[in-house]
Amino acid sequence: MAAAKEYTTDKIRNVAVLGHGGAGKTSLVDALCYTAGSTQRKGNVNEGTALTMYTPEEASHEISLQCTPAFCDYSGIKINLLDTPGFMDFVGETLAAIRVADSAVIVVSATSGVEVGTETVWEYAENRGVPRFFFVSMMDKEHASFERVYQDIKSRLTEKVVPVEIPIGEGADFHGIINLFSQRAHLYKAGTDKGEYDEVDIPEELQAKFDEWETELQETLATTDEALLDKYLEEGSISREEAIEAMHNGVASGDIVPLFCGSSETSYGMQALLKKLVELCPSSAERGGETGRRAG
Repeated sequence: MAAAKEYTTDKIRNVAVLGHGGAGKTSLVDALCYTAGSTQRKGNVNEGTALTMYTPEEASHEISLQCTPAFCDYSGIKINLLDTPGFMDFVGETLAAIRVADSAVIVVSATSGVEVGTETVWEYAENRGVPRFFFVSMMDKEHASFERVYQDIKSRLTEKVVPVEIPIGEGADFHGIINLFSQRAHLYKAGTDKGEYDEVDIPEELQAKFDEWETELQETLATTDEALLDKYLEEGSISREEAIEAMHNGVASGDIVPLFCGSSETSYGMQALLKKLVELCPSSAERGGETGRRAG
């Protein structure tokens, strides 16, 4: 038997997956692990085969009842994913995950938007000072709206949210994303099961939309550092490397909350999210230990 691969602390990302019940947390964990290759089959919540819903009670009720870990390796980085219940009856499990996580992905349905559970887990994670990301799930479902969910998050949760990718199409027409960092479009290949895509130039008809979102991203990142802001004001832009560094630092400090999107069912957006979890999530080494408080 081959020895288990060992990872140093700087090569580990501990990520809690949070959200309202039914937002798509368990499906996201399943899709990420399958896309990264840590599992050979893609489970399904409705069929009782999801990777992190293995108890008879969870399978029969089609909901998570406990915090369940899963992991995947992406680009030599071990990503520990903590799938949490979305129903507040089991909030203790969610709080336990937030306590040990070094970052959190908050899943928001593209059809339902911010819900009570979303607000609750956001508050818990914010109080713990955990770096956060948003993932807009179910972009392939009827009535999906990225813009509506983005505005919902901005008005109800935080103005620090900033999209780092935007969808191409919504609902049944969802077939790609535009990466605001690389300034390239990912057009997904129909019929593939791990979100394989062709990377192409941004379609001409989407250039104006890209320019609008990319300007917002650059302006937000520039404000996180005085020297970077001076450069942006002088030159009108910052490099991709500077943008990623500013995003990494902004996420760690809580000044920036990146927004991603995709579909767990089709695995569209999974590779992009995995890459950014590796690039932007702080490791346990970066997060350091907790500061104790004297009672009373």
